[in-house]
Amino acid sequence: MSPVELHSQSDLQNATYKLTEPNPLAGRKSSLCYLCGSALPPKGPGFKANTSIEHIIPKSLLGTPPEGTDTPVPFTATVHRVCDSKYKRKFDELYGIFNKINSSDFDSIPKSDIPIVQKLFEAGSGWQNHDAIPMLGGANLLEHAVWTWIRGLHSLLHSSFVPLSMARSICFPAPVIDAEQHLSIDEQIHNQEQQRSLSAMALVVAGQVGHLNSARAWNNTVAFANAWFSPGASLKKRMKRNSLHGSWPICYWALRTPGLNSWKTDIPGAARYWFGQYKMPTTPSNAQHLVLSQDAIKGLPEIESLEDAIDELMS
Repeated sequence: MSPVELHSQSDLQNATYKLTEPNPLAGRKSSLCYLCGSALPPKGPGFKANTSIEHIIPKSLLGTPPEGTDTPVPFTATVHRVCDSKYKRKFDELYGIFNKINSSDFDSIPKSDIPIVQKLFEAGSGWQNHDAIPMLGGANLLEHAVWTWIRGLHSLLHSSFVPLSMARSICFPAPVIDAEQHLSIDEQIHNQEQQRSLSAMALVVAGQVGHLNSARAWNNTVAFANAWFSPGASLKKRMKRNSLHGSWPICYWALRTPGLNSWKTDIPGAARYWFGQYKMPTTPSNAQHLVLSQDAIKGLPEIESLEDAIDELMS
């Protein structure tokens, strides 16, 4: 089975209308809202009033259109207008505020958003307790925003719905410290680095064997890739601490969005990508399911930088 690739304007525009699943009552397929999983209304009177073409990666984060003509369009999908408001918009706005903070663009943050900024950094004592590591008290809110993007990108690549509650693990580009965990800061950072490396290595393995699903938009400033695996026996022991252990198949993914390069510059230990994993009951019909083994990882050429390898795969 060939990997799914959405790398042209026509590919992206066509994918916007391909989120369908079988309708058992009608015996045919119906268009779905990727945010709630329910059918969209039929086109006709009231369709535009109740739906919107939503930017999966928020328009505010994309900024002005970049130069070039490779993939000038963004990732978009048709959703219920009420779902956009309920499940996505406020979290996108929160992420946008954080991105401005990290880019030192403080002047553009309205005074009315200061309480939100304080919530993001409510565990900010970490700045003093551990010089190199910012502690994000509102990380779960940012995670919700990114998880919604991943669900939307899944819908574009695989034309299927991912429930909001699906088990997942998201690796932030910067270290995130949870004050409620009974682990030291160094142990938490180590666990995050392991999860990030595992996701990156899984994608490199998929790229080596030609099974990496990928999509690019906004002239390659936005890039997404995923691959579907079940673990070989040799890796199950390594995965015991992962919350997704025993739930297969797993999708490993990486996402690059505008602004992450400033994270790399301003925050020690930051990455150029969001990485993560999530499970689904079955592998999507248009994706290849591979077995990830320790032998497969050991058989790869030595990789000096996993992020550079991901860059190459997604370029």
